[in-house]
Amino acid sequence: EENPKQDFLGTIFQKLKLSDSKRGQVFTPYYIAELMADITCNTNFDDKGWLSVCDPCVGAGVMLIAAANVYRDLGINYQTNVLFIGQDIDRVVALMSYVQLSLLGCPGYVIVGNSLTENVTGHLLFPQVNDGQEIWYTPMFFRNEWEYRKLEVYYESIK
Repeated sequence: EENPKQDFLGTIFQKLKLSDSKRGQVFTPYYIAELMADITCNTNFDDKGWLSVCDPCVGAGVMLIAAANVYRDLGINYQTNVLFIGQDIDRVVALMSYVQLSLLGCPGYVIVGNSLTENVTGHLLFPQVNDGQEIWYTPMFFRNEWEYRKLEVYYESIK
């Protein structure tokens, strides 16, 4: 809580040597993720009035954590205006991401599954996962602003 600009669980995971570099599992240091978020985070709200950030190889969530911090530093309330989406093939690290995003109050979800071979379909607010995939919604995804947005999308779809 005193230092939200870090990937706490990813760092512990690496220090305990639990990652599997043979499978390409390498955790990005926070300072690199922050630089990438500084360069790529879009602040151009379109007609839907909110932004989304997606990491298809989310790991412990460092890229999404950095994006949340960049938006906060820009004065954008990420809890009401940014949807965070992550996916990872490794269930343990995907759930690490879920925990960290939940603790930071990021609205969104984390999908356990292969982002290359198991596409998620549907609207961003109504993701449809395949058999064998899991989806974990963060508590902030059920905040009133996101519930109203889901209702708006639903009513537009049945018109």
